[in-house]
Amino acid sequence: MAMDLKAFLQQLDHSYESFTPSYKKIASYIMLNYKYIPMLSLESMSHNIGISDATIVRFCQHIGYHGYTDMKNMLSNMINADDYNDVDRLTKTIQEIGKENKDYAQIFNQELINLKDAISNIDTKSIHHAATIMDHSEKVYVMGLGSSTIIANFIYYHLDRLNVNCKLIQYGGLGLFETISNISSKDVLLIASYPRYSKDSLKALKVARENGAQTILITDKLSNCLTDYAHCTIAAPSENNIYFYNSYISSILTCNVLILEFSSLNKDRNTLLLDRMKKDTEYYL
Repeated sequence: MAMDLKAFLQQLDHSYESFTPSYKKIASYIMLNYKYIPMLSLESMSHNIGISDATIVRFCQHIGYHGYTDMKNMLSNMINADDYNDVDRLTKTIQEIGKENKDYAQIFNQELINLKDAISNIDTKSIHHAATIMDHSEKVYVMGLGSSTIIANFIYYHLDRLNVNCKLIQYGGLGLFETISNISSKDVLLIASYPRYSKDSLKALKVARENGAQTILITDKLSNCLTDYAHCTIAAPSENNIYFYNSYISSILTCNVLILEFSSLNKDRNTLLLDRMKKDTEYYL
């Protein structure tokens, strides 16, 4: 099917009123999120829309494609051909930066690779599982040591804004285990831990599990020395070949998705809380 991106989107728009309710939901999602469709699996798209895999495949066939993969590949080609690809434009910008400073360009390139990896491989089931665990717990202990405090602080800040009963742990040693010993089977321990993995993080996961608590791990890969002790592991790449520190760009992106998923589980309550915050403008310019 030879068609450019503009024509493809117009086709969906013009045919919209003739679609079934399910097809309308799919068409609306594609028109709003077409840039990201090439990176989504059928399962992920099904989860995001709340429509079955089979219905999405039938929709793609209805508009003239062999199936979802065919539609996704054609859409990717359309985006690239029409220069709607933000990643390509960003890559060109990085190349220009490299003419002035090669080290800067290498850093940006690595961050771009990490982002692509995170978006392409995001595990929506694990995200939903982690959000559900937190939603069902009495208290969320959020822990991050060393440079991983960046991730722990980010998550804690947003949970606290949503009035979640949570505690931030950024210390190891005896103080850590005095705190962890209070975790019960009704609680959850969420740990962010990136290389080099701390022994205290491993011990905290073990103690929490011994106490019957659920454990969530946010780390760089699905298999490392910590993952055996986590009920749910969420991976976001942190590779940085240029300097001595981890990259947290994809981690923050993944945590944003986790917070969004958690918020959606209690949408009415959380919307009310945020609306109240917006009304209090005393501290904002």
